[in-house]
Amino acid sequence: MTGVKWMRGQTIINPAMVVLRERKRLGTTKLSWANAESQVVGAVRGAVKDAPRVKDMTRRLASNAEITRLINDRLKEGKELDGNCRDVEVSAVTPYRETDETGCNWNVNFYCGPVACAKVFRSIVDELRAQYNLKDD
Repeated sequence: MTGVKWMRGQTIINPAMVVLRERKRLGTTKLSWANAESQVVGAVRGAVKDAPRVKDMTRRLASNAEITRLINDRLKEGKELDGNCRDVEVSAVTPYRETDETGCNWNVNFYCGPVACAKVFRSIVDELRAQYNLKDD
């Protein structure tokens, strides 16, 4: 099948080529609209079904200070471990030049706090990474 190469070796099928191939297979230059339409729709559905899935990339934009405040607020409000993680604090987030594989453009690469709080800290950071991207300053 003729197709156009897309990302990571995936092939998107050219719908016009599907119709032409079907005409050739039937030995006719005439093809009913319903048959041609079903061929095109089938080709597109197949291409979409096989395409790599991308998570929803809708994120709110926030400044470095806003994201840092959100992390610290969640840590202070947290009831996990009987509130023992309230003293953990982040000074800033690390911006990325480009988004990573999850679509986020920041992370917290440094943690200094009790070992017991590391899992709580990471879950808060991961949750906020899914919701926010850094604004360009």
